[in-house]
Amino acid sequence: MRHRRKAHAEDRKLLAHFVKLLDERKKEAQTPCDATPLWVGKHTSCVWLGAAFLTTGLLSSADPESLRAKPWASLVFNPMQYPYHEGVWRGTLIVLVDSGTGSAAEQFAADLQDNHAALIIGSPTAGAGCGFTDGGSPTTLTHTGAILDLPDCVRIRRNSLNLSSGVQPDILVGLRGDESPKRQAFLLDQKLDEALLARP
Repeated sequence: MRHRRKAHAEDRKLLAHFVKLLDERKKEAQTPCDATPLWVGKHTSCVWLGAAFLTTGLLSSADPESLRAKPWASLVFNPMQYPYHEGVWRGTLIVLVDSGTGSAAEQFAADLQDNHAALIIGSPTAGAGCGFTDGGSPTTLTHTGAILDLPDCVRIRRNSLNLSSGVQPDILVGLRGDESPKRQAFLLDQKLDEALLARP
């Protein structure tokens, strides 16, 4: 609200739109959902996961030039906290992943794959791109005193799968964690021509 009061007229209009969007998503998140149908194997009539608060913030993408120098830019699109320009690299981007790829690295690979921005090559990732935030949020149940400890983070990908299922490479390379770097480099080399032909 502080930024909205100080912004120019055009920016105030845009910020008002963002506030409205946040209010709508907040209302959706606060709307109770009847889970009864789940107990008999049916779908609920409500949405359990709202389409809000992406890993990039309120916006999934934005033109950095249109947001540059705006003091509120990183609040709606958090990549704006870094100085960058789009399209610096326009060549082929091939990203290598393996079973040791997890957390933010896995999220990065998933974002690139979902946006057709890179070709992912290697072996399936760890499936640790989300789950427990800072150790999770254990909840003590009132009546039993039992502690309920469930994942408190869900990231749904473009293919509707949870990131916890991992990233399946576009080109599979039979990499194993117990192989030497030389052997892994040899296996990767066998697939590079295929990767270059299949680039997005």
